[in-house]
Amino acid sequence: MDEQHEQFLRAVYDARAPRENSFISDLDDIAENLGIDPVRVKGDRDLYREVMFALRDDGYLECQATRDMVPCAWVKITERGLAYFES
Repeated sequence: MDEQHEQFLRAVYDARAPRENSFISDLDDIAENLGIDPVRVKGDRDLYREVMFALRDDGYLECQATRDMVPCAWVKITERGLAYFES
């Protein structure tokens, strides 16, 4: 995993909040952790989408919802994603 992907995964991991039987990370918290604005800044939105889809495709997270035209606005970190930081 490259440094940028690790930074995004860390932002998701740090933004986890309990929801029902799992932990979900919200776009606002993730973006704040990263210091970007994917809702208002197209370049940030493109970067967010690219990295989040790559992390999803690699099995580190699951995208749960889109909001304000930003995919992966709610994200569930997978067991593989948790293991990256907790092992």
